[in-house]
Amino acid sequence: MAVEFSSGRAIVETSAPEQFSTFLLELSVRFVNLAPSQIDSEIEDGLRRVCRFLGVHRSSLWQGSSEAPERWRLTHVYQDPDNAGVVVKPDGEIVPHDGWTGVPPEVPPRRMVTEAQDYFPWVSGQLRNHRIVVLNSLGDLPREAAIDRNSFIQFGGRSVLVYPLAAGDRVFGIVSFAMLGKERTWHHDIVVNLRLIAQCFGHALVRKMDDLALREGRERLNLAATAAGIALWTIELGSQRVWANEAGRERLQLPPGELTLTRFLALVHPDDRARVEDAYRSSGGGEEVEVEYRLMRPDGGVRWVVSRGRQPLDGAGGPKRLMGVTLDITERKETERRLEESLGEIHRLKRRLEAEVVLLRDRVAACPVSGEILGTSDAIRYVHFRISQVGPLDATVLIQGETGTGKSLAAAAIHAQSQRKDHPLITVCCAALPENLIENELFGRDRGAFTGADQARMGRFEIADGATIFLDEIGDLPLELQAKLLRVVQTGELERLGSSKTIKVDVRIIAATNWNLGEAVRQGRFRADLFYRLNVFPITLPPLRARKGDIPLLVQALVAKCTSRFRKPITSVSKAMLCALQAYDWPGNVRELENVVERAVILSTGPTLHLAEPLSDCTQPIEPASPPETALGATLTELEAGHIRRTLHAVGWRIEGKGGAARALGLNPSTLRARMRKLGIRRGTGSTRRDPTDFE
Repeated sequence: MAVEFSSGRAIVETSAPEQFSTFLLELSVRFVNLAPSQIDSEIEDGLRRVCRFLGVHRSSLWQGSSEAPERWRLTHVYQDPDNAGVVVKPDGEIVPHDGWTGVPPEVPPRRMVTEAQDYFPWVSGQLRNHRIVVLNSLGDLPREAAIDRNSFIQFGGRSVLVYPLAAGDRVFGIVSFAMLGKERTWHHDIVVNLRLIAQCFGHALVRKMDDLALREGRERLNLAATAAGIALWTIELGSQRVWANEAGRERLQLPPGELTLTRFLALVHPDDRARVEDAYRSSGGGEEVEVEYRLMRPDGGVRWVVSRGRQPLDGAGGPKRLMGVTLDITERKETERRLEESLGEIHRLKRRLEAEVVLLRDRVAACPVSGEILGTSDAIRYVHFRISQVGPLDATVLIQGETGTGKSLAAAAIHAQSQRKDHPLITVCCAALPENLIENELFGRDRGAFTGADQARMGRFEIADGATIFLDEIGDLPLELQAKLLRVVQTGELERLGSSKTIKVDVRIIAATNWNLGEAVRQGRFRADLFYRLNVFPITLPPLRARKGDIPLLVQALVAKCTSRFRKPITSVSKAMLCALQAYDWPGNVRELENVVERAVILSTGPTLHLAEPLSDCTQPIEPASPPETALGATLTELEAGHIRRTLHAVGWRIEGKGGAARALGLNPSTLRARMRKLGIRRGTGSTRRDPTDFE
């Protein structure tokens, strides 16, 4: 904005323009590239030199603030003690001022504050409009400036020049030149040249204020960054030198000395280095980039950080540096990791709990007669002794015995005495599962492992992690799965169906079978290495026929259960029934005894229990475990035909699949059918040849 002159009279005084121009040039040069810290002292010296050169009594510089622009604070002042009571004539002659009386005014104290609107309202209005106030005498003031006149008299000024100092449209200060106790005519050249000096002072002060604001802004930024744990940094694109504030260096544990981009990348974790380099290269578009990565600590640990930055454009429109901040997020990452682990553990426990609920429901539904093995015979006492020996340990147990002898009860008793008793006993009947689902049931599956597997599922071994798994009828496990089971027994490791991820489990294994596994190993139907792994601590349960003295105790427990179930008022068992029960060989063992007692309770009509039917009518004889001795003189063909017929009869004439005769004989189903046609074996008919080994 142009600066106007405001004066009530014409300016008639002249001075030497050449000398003033030289003086002005010399004074202006001193402010070129002047450090902000030297500006105040240079302004003080400039005011002094102007007063000395022009014979001005006092020069002062006042500054306002953006908050209170009408409150002027005296920041720079000079008052010439030698010229305070003299007059300088136009020809340069200095003579005493006859109008001066008394002692010259004292120099106003620095930091003095004046309310401009109260003391100089008219002058303030002129300065706000960027007008220079030129007063050759106080009589130049208009009538409405009476307050200003009294204030000038109070401060000792008689002839005054006042220049506004502006930054853009805002007037932030003034520079005044005053004659004390006398008047002076300000020549036009002096007014113009002093205006240049005032502008020089103003520009210097603006530069100082900008520098101060910049330093204050940096200080506030540093304080905020330190409080928030943020590192401030700059990367020069040309030299690739890296600057970081001290708080950031300490926070990120950066090495001392000069830091370059190459040296910084060496501190980045090798797995994250390429990602950081890609983010640096992609920052050239002016958009903000962000990258998370790890910094290697001097102690070998890692620190997670996130960096955000952008390339500001310079005056020519091109980037020169990448500037940004880095925040330490190690604690956040650690919290996220712990939370993820906790959520994973919660999901795992949830799935395990859901699976355990299903298994426990099935277990309750199939609960045996009693929670313990009943009996007082020596054979049963020895079983209890063996269970007490191995129960508290984590050893693998192999329970052997005929069907119905209570192998599941023995497994439950072993688990109840173990350190894993607070977890459920997970039971798997290997004979009850279809062959194509056994692997899925035991080891679990991943989503998409086969058609219909729309979600992942835990296997029984994963569910039993930390607990005990009971593999009933282990002899019926297919050969191809025995190798996978062997690995779990040996190492505790498994893979789900359709997955290559190894899962570690801690499971105690109890296996049971009514097979003679030693014979199955010799026949090639059971892996020898798996047998030796399972046969760590064998327990053999005696058949009921070997402990007939326990039958009365078993009958008493079974009768109590059945009478409660069927609400029958039975109070005793007939002696005839007990004698008949003890005289029978019980090929079906306790399970057959339970069926006989339950049938008798159902058919009973009085308080005394009697045997309802002959025992021979209640059971079917069981095929012998081994073939009978062959008749002497039988041919090899007759022996083969008899063996095939007995096998077919034992499996209900089923040829293929699990439990079929082909698998039992170790033959291909088509081969077996060809042999049957050759030997004339058909269901419902006898062989065309006499079979000396067929004793049916």
